[in-house]
Amino acid sequence: MDHRTISDPQPILNFTIMYKQGQTMRKLFFLSLSLLCFSLSYGQQFQSPIQYFDFFNQEHAALAQKNMEYMQYAIHSDDLASLAQQRLSLLEQIEGATQRVNALEEYTKDAGMRKAMLGVLAVYKESFGIEFNEVELLKSNSQESFEAMEHYIEAHAAAEKKLATAHAEFLQAQRDFAQANRISLVEGADNSEVEQLNELNTYQRGLFLRSFRINKANANFLDALDRQDAAAMKQLRQHLLDACEEELPALQNIEGFGGDTGYRDAIIEQVKGLQQLAENDYPALIKIVATEQSDLTSEDVNAYNQAIQKLNTALGPLSEQVNTALQQLLRNNVPKPAVRGTKQI
Repeated sequence: MDHRTISDPQPILNFTIMYKQGQTMRKLFFLSLSLLCFSLSYGQQFQSPIQYFDFFNQEHAALAQKNMEYMQYAIHSDDLASLAQQRLSLLEQIEGATQRVNALEEYTKDAGMRKAMLGVLAVYKESFGIEFNEVELLKSNSQESFEAMEHYIEAHAAAEKKLATAHAEFLQAQRDFAQANRISLVEGADNSEVEQLNELNTYQRGLFLRSFRINKANANFLDALDRQDAAAMKQLRQHLLDACEEELPALQNIEGFGGDTGYRDAIIEQVKGLQQLAENDYPALIKIVATEQSDLTSEDVNAYNQAIQKLNTALGPLSEQVNTALQQLLRNNVPKPAVRGTKQI
């Protein structure tokens, strides 16, 4: 919202699996975005343990892909309708996988993999059906206060942690099945795309929360200006200054993500800009609101108008720089799906 100047004295935010049996060497891509979906008729008979292993690995990978899509929407989109649709799509994937696994005929030397897979699916269903529904409700209210936003971020991180545990449990079930069926597994580096995205989300959310605190404090001051509440403006200006003084050193001590400091630096510049406004310009706004019209001088009015002009021209570019830096950070680091028909190593 633009604030108006005045002409006279009157007030106015992998477990890449390589396994071999005999002379056969094959690769599966656990948690891979590039894995294509497949169909399987109910009650299918498996001719080998490798086929059985393939079935579970691909079901889980398809589920992980849906998980990845939901995470991207949940973190980077404020469109609650689209977010809800993505969650429903994921729940449909979970339900379909559950039906397919339940329909399988008993397999010799299953070694508990079917049971483990059903357990993982149950965790997904609980997490997305209950916890992530709560997260969406939190997100809808998160703009109201810093505490609500902090609660939202903590809830989202807790749900992601639970899902990470589910992935780890299924991975162990795969190992147990391989051992029971004399399949050799050669595990790849532990650097899956999901883990990379989680690390990026953690980094971005930590910076965002600090930025949100400062911007919310500034928004509260401007709301008081709109209400012409001088007492609140004085208190909220000091609150903004205190928050800037606390957050600037903390932000400056945060390292970049893989050496990329652009997003952090843009937030630092935004905080410095708001700090300068609070120190040098907001007192003039407070004085106009707090002083009787008859007691105002031409100097008071000029200082007010200059402050309003700086406010109207500074906030937009500072926010745009932060948004641009965030987009660049994501463009450089969010894992990209592989080209259809290929597999990612």
